[in-house]
Amino acid sequence: MVGLVHAAVVAAVSPRKSNRQRQELIELLSDSVDNLSTFIEMPPGTLDPSSFASVMPAIGNILASMLRLNEDPARLGWPSMPIRRP
Repeated sequence: MVGLVHAAVVAAVSPRKSNRQRQELIELLSDSVDNLSTFIEMPPGTLDPSSFASVMPAIGNILASMLRLNEDPARLGWPSMPIRRP
């Protein structure tokens, strides 16, 4: 959960940074995004419904920020993945 909070904070400020800083932030977020993709595909069963409902939109925000940072069209559907999750 600490990684999720860290990624959420970095993602919140990243799109407003200069190009040099953005590259550094992309590198910081890329490991977190890889881990979050795994979490989306198979969320832990230990989360109660309330926690799950809070975590998934936060992950969507992180993925949206990463999309804005690297402008990779291949990742266009990423931000909606946590929301589409049953």
